[in-house]
Order: sequence, then C-alpha cells, then structure tokens
Amino acid sequence: MIDYSLGENSAGPVTLEIKDSKGEVVRRYASTDPVPPEDPKLKIPRYWVRPPRVLSEQTGTAPLFWDMHGKPLPEIEPEYPMTRGVSRDRAATNRAMGPAR
Repeated sequence: MIDYSLGENSAGPVTLEIKDSKGEVVRRYASTDPVPPEDPKLKIPRYWVRPPRVLSEQTGTAPLFWDMHGKPLPEIEPEYPMTRGVSRDRAATNRAMGPAR
C-alpha cells in the first residue's frame, strides 16, 4: 500500500509513478486513467477480483493499493490461479482464465 497526500493548493489531474533503482518507471497511475470494463468472459466470481482503483484528486491523504506488478501487457491473456482443499492430504489446483483487474 502506498499512501500519498495532496495539499490544499493542489489542482488538476494527479499522477503517481513508481520507479526502480535506475529511475525507470515500473508502473504509472493517473487520476485520468480510464476504468477498465468488466470482462464478460470471466470464469470466476466477480467478487474474487479486486475492483480497479483510480487516484483521488481530493485534498488529504489517500491510499493506493499496488499489486507489485508492472503494467499488464495487452497481448498476454492473464490467468487467475487458485487452490482449493480437496482433503486433508491433497489439494487440487484450478485455473480460471480472464483479463486482470
């Protein structure tokens, strides 16, 4: 989680860049980013996927929940791996496909 704070004189769009040790941008968030639509082909319950967050432009402190990933690549179909308990001794892995949220 990253907390950021905006002063009273802040105005306009907000941009937050996460950089690596070389100063290169790993991930960029902006209050003007469009909210991605829900995937109609999602094969898992929608409440399992964290809703997309946008940066707030309001004065004060606000959190950003970063998943520690870079920007998703549009040409790669993301997966939602999960595990469920089958018995005390075994576990089965289910894989559901769908775009990342």
